Amino acid sequence: MRNTTPLLLTLLLTASSFALTEVDVPEEKPAPPAAPALKDAKLDLAPLEKIPPQKFSIHRLRGDGEIPVGSLALTTKLQKDAVTFEDTYTETRGGGDLVYTLTTTTTRTPALSPTAMTCKNKLNTMEQTFKVAVKEGTATVTAEGGAKVRDRTFNLSDNTPTWFGLFRIAPLLPRDKEQSWTVPALLHDFRLRPRDRELTITAHGLKPTFVDGKKVQWHYITIVPSNVDNVPDRDKIEIWLDDKGDLRELYIEDLRFTRITEKPAPAKKD
Repeated sequence: MRNTTPLLLTLLLTASSFALTEVDVPEEKPAPPAAPALKDAKLDLAPLEKIPPQKFSIHRLRGDGEIPVGSLALTTKLQKDAVTFEDTYTETRGGGDLVYTLTTTTTRTPALSPTAMTCKNKLNTMEQTFKVAVKEGTATVTAEGGAKVRDRTFNLSDNTPTWFGLFRIAPLLPRDKEQSWTVPALLHDFRLRPRDRELTITAHGLKPTFVDGKKVQWHYITIVPSNVDNVPDRDKIEIWLDDKGDLRELYIEDLRFTRITEKPAPAKKD
């Protein structure tokens, strides 16, 4: 039989040392506070009253470059209890221009969530009209003008902006420091279907970019699915504002919207 005394003594001493040794347990860092809902952001909507009509060119991005698609014209009206958009999306096709004429009434809140919409689309002699009415979180779509589409409904919270609402919201976001907000979905203005997944809107502050081959510092805003790492470009919305806070470019899905600005007229010679 082997002598186990030294082994038992070693085990006892080892156990004692563990009992007397204080183990360092790393403290759990508190989770960062959740980003607030966009509708609760402290934004001043008064500048919407002074926004002039705006026009954007549209290009479709491809792996080998980009192709022109059409144009987007935006008009914004700030009212006492609502905000109204009057927008025209024109897409050039081989058989003629497809034109969407949209009138949208939204809440007078930072999310500019729609309460009523009218979408008219026209291709040559074909015309269709769709209307959306929102009541207690439910949107109802009805078709007019011979459109053979059944009425349908979908959930629409008062914190859901539209694609074209982003053009109005982005210049209002604070730009002095990085901040984030959330929305439960984003509504496509003429497909009239929301993409139901939470999105996080983040204003990153000034970031370098290139304009006409020159490096500039512009304000950068992203909109991405919440709690998702390595978001592919197609699922990322990117917005660039110039140093004055005017929206200059917006990337969404495979489209790039670029602000068309009028060049100042040359000075007249005496």
